[in-house]
Amino acid sequence: MAKEGLKPDTILKNYWNGTERFADFFNAVLYDGQNVIRARELAPDDTDSSTVLEYKKAVESLEGSRDKIKIHKKLGSDGKGTGLLGLEFQDYISYLMPLKMMGYDYSAYHKLYKSNAEQYQGEDDLKRSTMTRDEFLSRMKKEDRLMPIINIVVYYGQEPWDGPTTLHEMLDIPPELEGYVGNYRMLLVEVRNSNLKLHNDDNIDLFGMLRIALDRRHSFSETRKRLLRYEEEHNPSKDVMMVVCGLSGVKMDYDRFEREGGNMRTVFDDVYDEGKAEGKAEGKIEGRAQEIVGIYREQGLSDEGILEKLQTRLCVSLDQAKEFLRGKQMA
Repeated sequence: MAKEGLKPDTILKNYWNGTERFADFFNAVLYDGQNVIRARELAPDDTDSSTVLEYKKAVESLEGSRDKIKIHKKLGSDGKGTGLLGLEFQDYISYLMPLKMMGYDYSAYHKLYKSNAEQYQGEDDLKRSTMTRDEFLSRMKKEDRLMPIINIVVYYGQEPWDGPTTLHEMLDIPPELEGYVGNYRMLLVEVRNSNLKLHNDDNIDLFGMLRIALDRRHSFSETRKRLLRYEEEHNPSKDVMMVVCGLSGVKMDYDRFEREGGNMRTVFDDVYDEGKAEGKAEGKIEGRAQEIVGIYREQGLSDEGILEKLQTRLCVSLDQAKEFLRGKQMA
């Protein structure tokens, strides 16, 4: 099989399909590592819970537009609630992220509302029910409640997040009016400097290795050595190594990866293989850099976004990425 790059969104979605990992991560973020959310309570396809069945259609439509969503059947410490837990993956600093997440939440709540409102359709339903006219016109009873949604933005870029995390940070509000302007706050986890109390072995290895891979203070050669050393000492799973390589922009030979037991040493792109002439490797890197810059220029990505992509895809420092960007602009 020919080598091909991993798509970060795809490998992240596949990785977080595991309910044990998903529950462990949310426990670390929401409950400081306490085992409150249990994997068996995450049930996107539950057939016994009437609450889940009621919203199943809406949840399925949400999963098509979001990175990862799961239903939690026993939300809260009393275990009586039901909610939606969502992950959004971000590989560059977005200065409109709170607005984007607010839009996602509105869309999700509106779909949940429509799903709930389907039971209140015509005048006959009003006559047969105990609904007031206001409730019927609202298509919602006074006591009806929608499932709460908790989203976490997982940022796996190299630069410190300096973007907004609240809607207020995006607005120019006179101080005396700030209390009258509605706000929205998003939950953000920066992988590069996270200090989460994780218990799942895969999650511990994933965040440990990503902190190494996203540290651009070191050369690719040094980063490679540190990753291989981590692998030798901790023996991470193949799922973890695929995510680390995919987010680092390293190409994979899947046949070789499986044939040689999923050893990370086998998955580094031959641009960086030991024994390659330095000039030849540099030439290949520059060629790939020009392709990357050209692709994201066509997509309208900003220079900051392209620099982020260059660092991620090529495992180079910010200074090297800037050189590649300038080289493309002068070409």
